[in-house]
Amino acid sequence: MNVWKATDLAKVLNIPKENCYREVKNAVRDLTMKAVFIFIPELNKEKGFPWLSISEYEEGKGLVGFKLNYELKPYLLNLKKNFTIFGNEILTCFKTQNTLAFFMYAVSLLKKQTSFTHNETEGVSFFINIDDLKHQFFLKNNYRTNNIVPMVLRPIKEEIESRVPYKLNYKAIRKGKVIIGYEFSFAFLPEKTIESNQELKEIPIGACLARTPEGVNDRQYQFIYKKMLSLGVKYPENLIKTTNYDLPRIWATINYVLYSYVGVVDATAIPKILNKAITDNYLGVDYEKWLKLPKKAEKEQQ
Repeated sequence: MNVWKATDLAKVLNIPKENCYREVKNAVRDLTMKAVFIFIPELNKEKGFPWLSISEYEEGKGLVGFKLNYELKPYLLNLKKNFTIFGNEILTCFKTQNTLAFFMYAVSLLKKQTSFTHNETEGVSFFINIDDLKHQFFLKNNYRTNNIVPMVLRPIKEEIESRVPYKLNYKAIRKGKVIIGYEFSFAFLPEKTIESNQELKEIPIGACLARTPEGVNDRQYQFIYKKMLSLGVKYPENLIKTTNYDLPRIWATINYVLYSYVGVVDATAIPKILNKAITDNYLGVDYEKWLKLPKKAEKEQQ
């Protein structure tokens, strides 16, 4: 078993020192529940394996222990055959972790499906049931199925098709009136080119470990967290905490900074300006008028 000090593991994962023991404990616990799916061509089957066979966290000493699943050994020794390698231009072109994770999964299926013809324009179709879909996107079990398309799938489709040369479609599969899952079709479009997204290259590895504090609106927190990352803020959770999780005020301040400084100062200065604006409470009691970003026409009239 591999044993790490929580503080050392926190450095590797880019987790801030504050509350690092709790965050590392949660991260290892989450990793224990994650799985990798590998297609076995000779069996025409896809097998799922948990990454870890065991994990431990020793309270009081801050020691984390974990052991990789031994069943993965033959596949890890043959990475080139069983895994898809993604270049930096792909890994940095998406705004959200959900889109990146789904895209990597879909491309892996596409490459396995077309491993003999090498014609990725043929596309691949696959089905994901509702429970697996919620698990993949870290949605709560009671998350409304009606919200999956507008809040999850549609944004993923729009981001993929606007940034990479691939086409994604989906349709609900029903059993009676109940949606039991979604069928996806995914294909390569050679006539399109990738749009690079340089501003996201500095997002820390720990971004994928963002956890919503207890009692805080999960949807608002995650939205603001990802927006702050896209603007270059290194540790949004610390900045958010300084406001005692006053999410409306934070969002209003983000709008104020975007309206007042984007295009006026260098993009690298935005994180520092935003940090100070939130910390010093620039907007005061008038923050509510900034909950909506003013239209360009309104700005020109002022």
